[in-house]
Amino acid sequence: MQYLMKARDDEERVRVLQRLQLLDSEPEEVFDALTRLASDLLGVPIALVSLVDASRQWFKSRVGLAATETPRDVAFCAHALHSLEPLVVPDATQDVRFHDNPLVVGGVKIRAYAGVPLRSQEGHALGTLCAIDQRPRAFTEREIGLLQDLARIAQREIHNRETALRARAMAENSYRVIAEREALYHATFDGAAVGMALVGRDGRWRMVNRRLCDILGRTAHELTRMSFREITHPADLAGDLELRERLLSGEIERGTREKRYLRADGGVVWASVEGSVTRDAEGRPDCLILAVEDITARREAEMALHELRQQLERRVEERTLELRQTNGFLAAAMVEQRRSEAALAESEARLSTVINDQTEVVCRFDAQGRITFANRACRLMFGLTDETLGQADWKSIVHPDDLPGVLTQIATSTVDQPVVVTEHRIVRPDGQTRWAEFVNHRFYGPQGELREVQTVGRDVTDRKLLERQLNELTGRLTDLYENAPCGYHSVGPDGRFLAANAVVLSWLGCEASDVIGKARPWDFFLNEPPERVARLFAEFIERDQIGPVEFDLRGRQGAVRRVSLRATAVKDEQGRFLMSRSVLFDITELHRVRGALEDANRQQHLMLDNDLVGIVKLKDRRAVWHNRAFGRIFGYGPGELVGQPARMLYPDDAVFERVGREAYPMLAAGKSYRAQLPLCRKSGEVLWMDVSGSALSAESGESLWMMLDVTQMKDRQDLAEARALHDALTGLPNRALLVDRMAQAIAGAARSGKCVAVCFMDLDGFKAVNDSLGHEAGDELLRTVAKRLLPCVRSHDTVARLGGDEFVLLLNHLNAPEEARPVLARACDAVAEPVALRDGRGAQVTASIGVAFYPLDAADGESLLALADKSMYEAKRAHQAAARAIAGASGFTEASARPGSA
Repeated sequence: MQYLMKARDDEERVRVLQRLQLLDSEPEEVFDALTRLASDLLGVPIALVSLVDASRQWFKSRVGLAATETPRDVAFCAHALHSLEPLVVPDATQDVRFHDNPLVVGGVKIRAYAGVPLRSQEGHALGTLCAIDQRPRAFTEREIGLLQDLARIAQREIHNRETALRARAMAENSYRVIAEREALYHATFDGAAVGMALVGRDGRWRMVNRRLCDILGRTAHELTRMSFREITHPADLAGDLELRERLLSGEIERGTREKRYLRADGGVVWASVEGSVTRDAEGRPDCLILAVEDITARREAEMALHELRQQLERRVEERTLELRQTNGFLAAAMVEQRRSEAALAESEARLSTVINDQTEVVCRFDAQGRITFANRACRLMFGLTDETLGQADWKSIVHPDDLPGVLTQIATSTVDQPVVVTEHRIVRPDGQTRWAEFVNHRFYGPQGELREVQTVGRDVTDRKLLERQLNELTGRLTDLYENAPCGYHSVGPDGRFLAANAVVLSWLGCEASDVIGKARPWDFFLNEPPERVARLFAEFIERDQIGPVEFDLRGRQGAVRRVSLRATAVKDEQGRFLMSRSVLFDITELHRVRGALEDANRQQHLMLDNDLVGIVKLKDRRAVWHNRAFGRIFGYGPGELVGQPARMLYPDDAVFERVGREAYPMLAAGKSYRAQLPLCRKSGEVLWMDVSGSALSAESGESLWMMLDVTQMKDRQDLAEARALHDALTGLPNRALLVDRMAQAIAGAARSGKCVAVCFMDLDGFKAVNDSLGHEAGDELLRTVAKRLLPCVRSHDTVARLGGDEFVLLLNHLNAPEEARPVLARACDAVAEPVALRDGRGAQVTASIGVAFYPLDAADGESLLALADKSMYEAKRAHQAAARAIAGASGFTEASARPGSA
């Protein structure tokens, strides 16, 4: 026997089998029908759908074979996997690959084999559809073609399952990616360190994070039911509306202002609000993105400083007025001047204290850029001391990459517009880089010359970080929309595109400028009647949603794909349609698979309506449908049997009732029924039919029956069986049938605990009759002995002839070996009776019998037969002195004296 090396793709082939979950699965009618058809069409006793994994072949469907699997090493199908063509073996005993295979020399006794490989979509051989005969035969080209046709149906079923698995995996992966991106977006938004919010064009809060709820003292649920106007301080509302209008109009891309919000507890919170606008594909504003920072503490400090400055200015004016009024009183004025100077010094000290206590940077520069004053915050930030104060240059603290831009901005200052706001990086003494915002107020002399610069700055590193996070978040949102694994778009009341993501545009083969506001989705639908499109759009606006609806979509370059559309409507408070939110899914592959399934169904219908196998559908044992072949086989015209009871096809009530008892309980249990039955044609002629039935539906009670005329085959089979299993001279079972019945008898005895006797009989004196009277007389004597032996045994026993004058009696169901004695005694007496021949002459013989018992002497039929043969020779020796001689392998003996002996 040849052992095959495994193919290079064997591991991938086994993985495909495991993914398809076909191994060790329940029987399926689609495969069972194919094996039945293969068995019937090719006239073979065995047909299999075999799947080969790493170590075995397993039968997904089988006809004529009880085993469910065999080792891979002995599988014919394992050889078929290595060929693109069918594997055909006319006689396995003459093939060097299989002549000593266990499935050939024993067990199934395979002689002829034909197998067609079943391959996956990628070409991996998974198994075969095969036909097996237990006799040599040369399969014709037509038979191989039929087997290949059936294999293609099985292979198409496997391909359909592969396609379904791929489609399901793609769908599950798309849903997982969308969920992960959605989770990342919400985690970033909710975890921001500043308040974050999306505000619609109507001013209502769409989405807020936890930090904003903390700042405003309200829950997210409360805020999303309110407008920003309701919680904005009345004095700040006009400025909010102005900034909002500038953002929405596109005048500015980003804006920042400081304002007051009204908390739920009645308090007021100062906040720095930075806003930007998200826009749709046409550039129209969609909503505002706000970053809100609590600056209440800083504002309170600024207001205190402002109040101190106003107090100082008022006091200076008062002192000046007093000096003018008291100019004539020099002495009093001098005193008053000293008092005023003291008060001024005290005020300046207080002002200096306030400035030094500020957390923001406050400093002054001279016209050359040298720092002349720095508050405590400034000194700490830049490491300044009294000794280095007049030597430091403000340019040295600006990041070198930002310095040219800062100088350009400051140069825009004029006498009329002396304030310039800059934002740039600064370098601290420890080398750390931070972002800062500076308000630079330049003071000019009467001639327009620069005298001094006063700067107030603050660290905005945290804000810049939030801006970067906001930009990243906005980028992710854009990426999620543009590159989603499906198409997103919106249409307006006129049906024209308002927005479309990159996937939709790629399907259409267009740029956004080609379709936004110009084209409608159905301009790209293939062969869709305008009236159907108009009706669907009207239904969508009325019902607020649509889908799934399928269309063929053709892009500008001619590419066609099948798409599934789902959409929901967005309406205003008055219920007017504003836009759609639409999703397109590419279902081209799914559509192709559905078409393939429909083709398979049509092919199966053609198979059912063939002209070879009769097929009928029954309900309550009445015909509700049958194919042409069924009417032709039984001699009825088209539709003549519909509505008629099945009883009219049976030769008698006994067969009809037996089928009812045997078949319908099996069908109700989900099993198939198969048998060969005699049925009647319309003319009364009896046919032998191979009948198989399966339940179609437990609810409807319908069943499907397939029938094949096997009358000629059964006649040939009965004749061949009779010739193969019976002795041509006596009609008794021959050795082959005896061996089978011994195996059955031993199996039954093993279950029941009883005994079996194998009795080997030889005729003493037969050779003398044959030599003296001739072979014809010898044959007549053997026929007479055979007839005499049959009445000597019981109905369930067997009398067989091995050849010549050797007979075997097989005695079943013995409670003990002693029960065999009377049977063997009758046999010896019957053989010893004289025989009158047809020519008037007479002949007489006697019998010697050797006996072996199961399980006393041996456990198998061949061993029992050998022991009985050996014991028979012992009986012959005893027969020389006895009229009757019986010898047993374990001491079972009987002998009676010859008449007249002492």
